[in-house]
Amino acid sequence: MPVPPNDKVEQTDITDAKLDSLLDKIAEDVSKSIQHQLDDEELSAVHDLICYQPSTGGKRLRPALAVLMGQALGGDYEQIIELATTAELLHNSSLVMDDVLDGDLVRRGKPTAHAMFGAGTAMMGGNILALLAFKLGGRRGFPILNSLVGTASNLALGSTEEFLFHEYNEERYLRIIGLKTASLFKAPCEIGAVVAGAARPEYEIAMKYGWSAGMLYQLTDDLVDILKTHNTGEPAGHMKNGTPTLAFIHAYTQLNSRPPVMRARGDTDILALLDKFLKSPPLTRQEFEMVYEALLELGSIDYTNSKIEEYNKACHTCCTQLPVSRSRDYLAAMPRYMYRKQMAEADNPIV
Repeated sequence: MPVPPNDKVEQTDITDAKLDSLLDKIAEDVSKSIQHQLDDEELSAVHDLICYQPSTGGKRLRPALAVLMGQALGGDYEQIIELATTAELLHNSSLVMDDVLDGDLVRRGKPTAHAMFGAGTAMMGGNILALLAFKLGGRRGFPILNSLVGTASNLALGSTEEFLFHEYNEERYLRIIGLKTASLFKAPCEIGAVVAGAARPEYEIAMKYGWSAGMLYQLTDDLVDILKTHNTGEPAGHMKNGTPTLAFIHAYTQLNSRPPVMRARGDTDILALLDKFLKSPPLTRQEFEMVYEALLELGSIDYTNSKIEEYNKACHTCCTQLPVSRSRDYLAAMPRYMYRKQMAEADNPIV
């Protein structure tokens, strides 16, 4: 059973430098595990293709959460690392698909897989990565395989719904980011709990933590798209393709809730630009800056940050219900760490 809740989790000495060091160590071990899985004679003909996306790097946040959650619940590091690899393979598979759908030619400063191999070939490579994740997870039994299959289904459904998403609807937006992002944070926390042999109450805490961390991550990522676009003058992320994000949804809702007779001319202009954003993105720099000013005036940026903080608090509450440990404290510190790292990209954009 989980320990009784504490109102506070001590994490004052967990600096970003310590988290950087921890993540670097886990990333190194995960990368070795991935390479071990891909260095298979049966895969030799497609080796360059399937190794390309994982080789581009990344923070390996998802396997890190598997490790921290598993260790917080008493699991063995080496066993968790092997299974954490499954979540990272699935994540890399989803990145290949996302880049094809978004038409992005660069990720992490390198050509995307479809820019290197072509869209069709890249997508087949992405499928292989997902199937390898299922194969590896299935060796440990049904619970992990079930988690991975469910996550892959959510990713596909969320990405498809996002592709068709052309309205300012907060409930639907939160559903989509839950499917396409939060589910891929929840899965490694589930895996960590399974490897640790957690009881059902602890397993549910792990799931809730992972889900909340994923929601925080995507809300922040979408906010960074807006800030990058403002800071650089070039459309970034969803600002290129007209996908509604929470700040835009909030602004539209605020303006649209005013009776037409109460709207100023500026309100009507912003509503017209928001409508244009959905139908023929991206906005010009001047148009975007008009919308950006409205986001500030209407409190839409602040609203997004308030939602991010809600999910941070949800993560913290989950941590108070875990056994006292250093891993638990790292888990408590992780959401704000992710937020700071992502927000730094707005001022120092990396393509």
